[in-house]
Amino acid sequence: MKILLMGNPNVGKSVIFSRLTGVRVIVSNYPGTTVSYTRGLMKLGDETAEVIDVPGTYTLEPTCKAEEVALQMLDTGDVVINVVNATN
Repeated sequence: MKILLMGNPNVGKSVIFSRLTGVRVIVSNYPGTTVSYTRGLMKLGDETAEVIDVPGTYTLEPTCKAEEVALQMLDTGDVVINVVNATN
């Protein structure tokens, strides 16, 4: 199973990815830190799932390379988790 973590830039996708997979990624408090995808594995019961930290995107019409990467990944996932900033 392939799980995509998607959402706007700087909402915490990489933090959630690190917690789920144990893979350390660069996390910062400004948009654009993740510009390519990162893969990791997590256990779901008896299965192993692939979790992918996808670059943030504001739109489904890419305006930069990171958004192009995000939209290409959208077609490959079995599950998409839309990560949002609950304070906004």
